[in-house]
Amino acid sequence: MKKYIYASLLFGLLIICVGCNKISKNDVINWKIDLPENHGINSAAAGPIYNSIISSEEILSFLVIKDGHLISEYYAEGYNKNSLFPFNSCAKSITSAVIGIALDMGFIDNLNVKVADYFPQFTDNSKNEITIEHLLSFTCGLDWPEHSRNWNPVNNEWFRSENWIDFVLERNITAAPGAVFNYNSGAVHLLSGILQKATGKKLSNFAKKQLFNKIGIKSVKWSSDPQGITVGGGGIYMTSRDAAKFGQLYANNGKWGDKKIIPQDWVKISTKKHSEGDFNYGSFGYLWWVDDVGTNKKYHMFFDSDMGGQFIFVVPELNLVSVITSKNFSYKTIRSFKKYIEDGII
Repeated sequence: MKKYIYASLLFGLLIICVGCNKISKNDVINWKIDLPENHGINSAAAGPIYNSIISSEEILSFLVIKDGHLISEYYAEGYNKNSLFPFNSCAKSITSAVIGIALDMGFIDNLNVKVADYFPQFTDNSKNEITIEHLLSFTCGLDWPEHSRNWNPVNNEWFRSENWIDFVLERNITAAPGAVFNYNSGAVHLLSGILQKATGKKLSNFAKKQLFNKIGIKSVKWSSDPQGITVGGGGIYMTSRDAAKFGQLYANNGKWGDKKIIPQDWVKISTKKHSEGDFNYGSFGYLWWVDDVGTNKKYHMFFDSDMGGQFIFVVPELNLVSVITSKNFSYKTIRSFKKYIEDGII
């Protein structure tokens, strides 16, 4: 399909690229459908930027939600609204949300609780000061060269290990807790183990009851490690529409309709800067990337991402949520979305 056709498909609101099927209101459970122009988006101006996102990195799906309305939905050939995508590392932000819910329900006392309180085998004195907050902000100080030139060198060894929790706990410490940002999927797996010990339920089951079911997310498939502990930092599949619901929940400050799902205070604290993060992404909150975007006016944006090329973007001040899935990760996708804001398209 040629590039110039994309804009008309994107903004021909009720059209999906797969087979050009019409979307009925009954198909979009909990979503209202509307025209982009009714929400301050000029189709002619937005079209080229949308096209640049879609055509640049083999985009498989691209959804835009504005003011709680589904205003644009694109799927590449062979995919549709029921397709499950491997959102993987986007699971980290969901784990963050569930930790916030567990704190609010009293299952976890506070973020200063030591990891060693849950894992007695964490006996090395140099590791005793690592807290739940350090895991959330990726500042635990454990040796974990995940974002190195050779992508995921430690993850491959970790995935082959017999006990994933023990593998993480046995890593050497290379920095004082709280001092240095280092991307660490193993740290998030410890959070999953902590939540399971605190609640008596697997992260996936707790999330289903306290989060997914309450906002109509039904498509999630979530993997577990050899001991049956949910993979807190990955292994998650869902539809793009369900991923957008999670993003919209954060745009709504943790509420779905009139129901509080995630504490508003947690939404705010988890999506503000807690560590330096990475130049190509932005600063880091509690398992969310955070940044300020815009030219004349700055807007606070936060997002999660997966190295496979999946993204959930949230810009609360604009009441904007976007979900992008693709075959290949590229920083260009992040830059293109930021340009969408900076050029004043919205």
